[in-house]
Amino acid sequence: MNEELMNELRNAAFEVLLLHPATTRDTWVQTLIEQYPTEVTDALGTDEQNARERLNKMWGEYYTDTAGVTRSYAEWAALLATDAAITEYYKSIPM
Repeated sequence: MNEELMNELRNAAFEVLLLHPATTRDTWVQTLIEQYPTEVTDALGTDEQNARERLNKMWGEYYTDTAGVTRSYAEWAALLATDAAITEYYKSIPM
């Protein structure tokens, strides 16, 4: 597995949470497959079933944002559940 391609997918996965408040795991997986197909297939291959399984597992994996805060995607999704929470998040990260 190419770590650079996985990092691109991880960043896209976090971006989905920032662009879609109150994202559930299933919606997150579907959004990644539909809106970030290049990142998904480059990192996980072209087998959609395998990609879905891997993305479902990834939901529990950790992501470190630009401020150095590390949480699982599930935890980030809970934290970024509203537009107001996302606005506050953007105010809190260093530019």
